[in-house]
Amino acid sequence: MLEEVNLDRLLHATIRDVRLHRAKARLAARSARRAATATNFQATSYELSVVEQAGFAAAAGCDVIFSCVDRPWPRAVLNLLAYTHLIPVVDGGIAVDARGGRLRGAEWRAHIAAPGRACMECLGQYDPAHVQAERDGSLDDPAYITGLPADHPLRRKENVFVFSNSAAAAQLNQFITMTTAPGGVADTGAHLYHLTTATLDHREDGCDTGCPYDSMLRALGDDAPVTVTGRHRSAEQTRAARTRAVRRWPLRRCAPSTTLCTDSDEITQSGSIGRIPPWPPGPRDQR
Repeated sequence: MLEEVNLDRLLHATIRDVRLHRAKARLAARSARRAATATNFQATSYELSVVEQAGFAAAAGCDVIFSCVDRPWPRAVLNLLAYTHLIPVVDGGIAVDARGGRLRGAEWRAHIAAPGRACMECLGQYDPAHVQAERDGSLDDPAYITGLPADHPLRRKENVFVFSNSAAAAQLNQFITMTTAPGGVADTGAHLYHLTTATLDHREDGCDTGCPYDSMLRALGDDAPVTVTGRHRSAEQTRAARTRAVRRWPLRRCAPSTTLCTDSDEITQSGSIGRIPPWPPGPRDQR
């Protein structure tokens, strides 16, 4: 049972005292729990990179993986998981052509890396030569990035909201088609949408000739003779910085007569911690 409070007061207190520096993984898990319709839905967050050994192990226990990464190293790791551990990876990406400061075109991809389908390397989603550049830390070196040509793919940082939504929807369409096989069709190939011409390209064949992923590496699991994980200093530094930042922003306890959101899923009420539903409460949250 929640104490009734003045809405203006609650919002004012929340804005002043909200806890900052939350990891994306925690926010995603919270959003998934709020949106879930299943009775026993659970969401577990891991603040890890998939290129780290612990992150790789967590991903290897999944049935399906959605890939929303930008860098070549994690894509190479996910590509390996798709074929050695037989875990479908739903991947996508955006490319925007804005040379000269004007929008000339945009494209977004959606595909599934899985046995019998073209892998991400064969689709050109990452260049294997760039994987080592990320592993040795070059991609986190501003001098290295600055020295690349202006149109180099590693310098792109597209994040246009409407294009991101389109790519995400295309990935979900791929997943739904794979799992439900509407009309008996479970694989419509890799999709590439061109904004300028409003056309959609399909690639329905598998990997290129000589590609090891869907041949010699297929279904080897942990016996695959490839080491793709390693120490990710950037991930370590990000986690450490977030921990330090949280410590520098101590949580303020509210006054005894105030009900205050301290975390998106918690309240502090007269100094105690309790659960709070999303505001405003839905029908099943009414108490």
